[in-house]
Amino acid sequence: MQKIVKHFDKVIIGFYIYTLVFPTMRLLLLGSEKFKDWTEFFITASPDIITVLIAVFAVILFWRCKKEERKISWIDWLFVAYYTLTIAWGTYLSQDVFLFASGMRTTYIPMLFYFVGRLLYIVLSKDENGISEVKIERFLSGIFFSFIMLAVVGIIIYFFFPGVQKAIIESSNHIETAYFIVRMTSIVWTPVVFGFIMAITCMYYYYRVLAKGSKLDYLFLSIAWFALTLSVCRGGMIAFLLSFGLITLIIKEWRKAIVCIVLLALISCCISLFMVGSLKMVLWVFSSSTDTMQLGSGITRVSLWQESVRKLAQKPGGYGLGKAGWTAFTYLKNSSDAAPYTTDGWYLKTACETGVYGLIGYIIMTGIYFFTLLKYSWNKKVTFVTVALAMIVIVHFQNMVSNVLDFHPYISVYWLLLGLAQSAVILTKRKEINTNKD
Repeated sequence: MQKIVKHFDKVIIGFYIYTLVFPTMRLLLLGSEKFKDWTEFFITASPDIITVLIAVFAVILFWRCKKEERKISWIDWLFVAYYTLTIAWGTYLSQDVFLFASGMRTTYIPMLFYFVGRLLYIVLSKDENGISEVKIERFLSGIFFSFIMLAVVGIIIYFFFPGVQKAIIESSNHIETAYFIVRMTSIVWTPVVFGFIMAITCMYYYYRVLAKGSKLDYLFLSIAWFALTLSVCRGGMIAFLLSFGLITLIIKEWRKAIVCIVLLALISCCISLFMVGSLKMVLWVFSSSTDTMQLGSGITRVSLWQESVRKLAQKPGGYGLGKAGWTAFTYLKNSSDAAPYTTDGWYLKTACETGVYGLIGYIIMTGIYFFTLLKYSWNKKVTFVTVALAMIVIVHFQNMVSNVLDFHPYISVYWLLLGLAQSAVILTKRKEINTNKD
C-alpha cells in the first residue's frame, strides 16, 4: 500500500499516457464498431474503469489521512451535493440504465478526479518544512510533457504521413475535416478534442514561461501553439488567449508576455502564409468566431442552439442523463423525449439533461471555485493554483461552443487540477492560522 501511495503521481501520469494511445489501440483491436462481448466491453470501457478505480483508491486513502491533513471545506461539501443531487435527478428523469451509464461516462465519471486531486496534494506536498509545491510542479510537468509528445506525434503524422490520419479517421466512419487546411488530430483522431488538449498545454507552458522562463518552456509553448493552430480549433485558440491575459495580469511579467505575443503571432502568420498563401486563415479564426457569438444567421451551430433552446423550453426540468449531448444524438436522434442537438454547447446540454436548476447549481459552484482560486493566485502570484484558475477560463469559455466537459477521459485533468488547487487553498490557510497562533 505504501509503495502505491509513494508512486501515486506516476500512476496518474501513466493513466494519461494510456488515454492518449487508447483511441488508436481501440481502433486497431476492435475497429470502429460497438463492443460485441464482455472482453470488447472491458477494452472499450478501460479508461472509465481505471478512472473509477483510481478515484475509489484516492477516496479511501484520503479518509485514512490525518485529520488535520484531510480538512474538508464547505466548498467540498457543495461539490459533493451538486454531484449526488444532479446524478440522482438525472437518473430519475432518464429511467434508462444504458442512457444513465452513457451520461455518467461522459460527464460524471471524470469528475471523480476532483477527489484524486484532493488526495494527491496531501501526498506530494509533504516535506520536513510543511507544504511544498515542488513535487506538484514536477507532477504537472509530467502530465503536460505527455501532451507535448502528443503534439510532436501529430506534427510528424501531419507532415510526413498525411495519409495515415485520413485513413484512420475514415476507418472510424468519420470524415477528415478542413477549414482552409486539413485539421490536425494527432492520435486522438478528432481535431476539437486535440485542440482542447493543446489549448491547456499552451496555457501551462505560458505559465511556466512567466514563472521560470527557461528556453525549454518557450520551445514547448511554441510546439503546442503550432499544433493548436493546425487543429484550427477556434474555441481552443480564443480560450487560451483569454487565459493568457489572466495569467499575465496575475504574474505581471510584462516583457516575457510581449515576447510570447510576438512569438505566437509569428507562428500563426507563418502557418497561414505557408499553408494558405495569405493571412486569411488567421483572420478567419477570429471573424468566424465573432459571427458565431453574435448568433449570425445561416450558421449551423447557431441553428442547433436555437433548436436546443426550444427543447429546453418544452421541458425546463430536464430530460435526464443520456438524453442530451452526443449520447442523445447517437441513440435518440428522432426521439421527442430528448434534446439530441445539444452537441455544441455544454451549458445547453446540461440544462436539457438535468434542468435549469442543474445548470444554475453548476454555475454557482464554478463561480465559487473561480473567485476562491483568483484570490489565492492574486496573493501568491507564482503558484500552480494559477494554472487551475486559467483552466477554469479555458474550459468554460470553450464550453459555450463545444461540450468540453464531456471530453472524457481527457477532461479529468481539469477536475484533477481543481482538486489539487482546492487542497492548496485549504492547507495553506490552515498553516497560516497555526503560524499566527504560535
